Amino acid sequence: MSGAAYPKGVWRNLLVALIAVVAIFGFVNAAADTAAEDVDGVVEVVAGLNKNPFSIVTIGENTEVQLRVKNKGGSKLTVHSLSAQLTLPKDHSKILRNLTSSSVNVNIAAGKALNVTYKFKLDVEPQDLGLSVFVHWYNADESNVRSLGYRGVIKVSSNDSLFDLQSLFLAVLLLGGIGAAGYYSYNTYILGGKKTRKARAPKPTKEEAAAQAAAPQTVQDEWIPDHVKKQQEALAKQASSPQGTRRRRA
Repeated sequence: MSGAAYPKGVWRNLLVALIAVVAIFGFVNAAADTAAEDVDGVVEVVAGLNKNPFSIVTIGENTEVQLRVKNKGGSKLTVHSLSAQLTLPKDHSKILRNLTSSSVNVNIAAGKALNVTYKFKLDVEPQDLGLSVFVHWYNADESNVRSLGYRGVIKVSSNDSLFDLQSLFLAVLLLGGIGAAGYYSYNTYILGGKKTRKARAPKPTKEEAAAQAAAPQTVQDEWIPDHVKKQQEALAKQASSPQGTRRRRA
C-alpha cells in the first residue's frame, strides 16, 4: 500500500464516522423534540424544536416551536391561537407557569396542512423543565377545541455558559475536522514525500572502479559512413591474410 493511498483511506473513514455522528445527533434530536396528537381523527399535529439541538433553550433568547397542523376531517377548521405551559420535567400535569398565548387565525381546508410557529422567551434559572404547546381551533360547529401540539423536556441554559452540551458538540466536531485535516496533510505531504524520494546510488569502491576502467569499451560506430566501414573491413582482411603477413615481415 503506497503512502498516498493509506492517508486517503484514513480520511475517508474519518469522514464516514463524522457523518454518522451528525446523523445520530439529528435523529436523537428529532426523536426527542417531535410530538404528534390526533384528536378524534380530525387534527394531527407534528412539532419540534428544530432550531434548538438537544432541546437546549437559552435564557433571554427567543425560542421557536414549529408545528405542522393537518386537517384530517371533512370540513374546514380554523386555528385561532397557540398556548404553552411549563411543567415539572417528570410530571407534565404539575403546571409551574402558563406562557403567553399567541394569535394565529388561519383556516385549514379538509385534507390540507399548515405550518405555524409558537415563539416564547424564558427568564428562569438554568434547569430542566417540561414544555407543553397547545393548538386552539374551531370546528365546523364553532366549538373551541384544544389539541396537544408538543410535549417534551427542555434544558434551560444561561447565555454566558460556554460549556453547554451544544457548544461542546460543536467544539468536538471542529477539533475532529482540524485533526483529520492535519493527519491527512502529514501523511500525504511529509511521509508520502519521504517514501517517493529517490535513493542516491552508492559510490563505487576502488576495486569496482579499476574493473570498470580495465573492461573493454564498446565503440559506437552507428555514425561511421558505410563506405568507410567497408574500407576498414577490407584492410582488416588484408592484414589477416598470409600475403599481408609476409608483406609486414619483409
